[in-house]
This record gives sequence, C-alpha cells and structure tokens, in this order.
Amino acid sequence: MTKRTPLPDIDDLDDLDKKLAKGGEGLPNISVKPKTDKAKKKRVSSVALPEYVWGLIKAEGYKNSEPGNVVLMRLMKNAGWAIDEDDLIDGRKK
Repeated sequence: MTKRTPLPDIDDLDDLDKKLAKGGEGLPNISVKPKTDKAKKKRVSSVALPEYVWGLIKAEGYKNSEPGNVVLMRLMKNAGWAIDEDDLIDGRKK
C-alpha cells in the first residue's frame, strides 16, 4: 500500500514555496499512473508479405494518413475481427 503524505498546511505558504523551489521535495506525489491493459500492450513482429501487398498497404495508409498497422487492423475489423475502435487511432495522434 502507498504511504500517504499529508498535504502541507495552507498557512505555511513560505515552506510550500521553499519545497517547490527544491523540485517538490517533501511534497506528496499526486500524479496518477495510467493503468495498462496487458492485452493492449504493443508487440513488434515481422510479417513476410509480397511486395505488391506492402505497396497496397502503404498506398491505403497514404490515402488515409494512417500507418500500416492501423490500415491492417481496420481491414481486420471490416472482416469481422474483434478490433477495438480506439486501436484504430494512430498512436502518434493520441
């Protein structure tokens, strides 16, 4: 379990300013770490396809301003595969 640090006393703003000047040392960390779904973790793999197929994927990606992985997942979704809609968004644009 995470140890909770009490918030600084609001009346002691000088102390708060000093701690902030030191990079927040001694202040509680209130940032939230996003939960990651292991099934959503990206895996880099290699697929051997004929040159003309790569050309088709590249042309489709260029036409829609999408990378090849999104083009392939969109085709898979259109073929009835269970691909999440949020995975069809270019990761560089999220």
